[in-house]
Amino acid sequence: MKINSNGKSRFKVSKQNLPAFEKLCAQFVAKTQSELKCLFYGFSFCGDLVHCREGYSDADGLLAQLQMWARHWRKRRRFPPSRACKFAGRRRNWQNLAARSPS
Repeated sequence: MKINSNGKSRFKVSKQNLPAFEKLCAQFVAKTQSELKCLFYGFSFCGDLVHCREGYSDADGLLAQLQMWARHWRKRRRFPPSRACKFAGRRRNWQNLAARSPS
């Protein structure tokens, strides 16, 4: 397995929103099962903190996932934005991603 782009995100979710957020996370995991460039994707929960770890074969896979997240977040504004996002990858992948990302 060759990982060229990966990321970590952390969210703080209120207790009243946690059950709905867990369902949303399960939906995202299910959607990534059919994404060819997604190598791994999952969530872990610790109290009101939620961690997401993900890996892609290239920046195209990461961009597709970010676009999917954006569509769903617009529909569900009651959940907080990510507290921290970190992505790593090869310079070539990031240059390709930056060239195709909307400004």
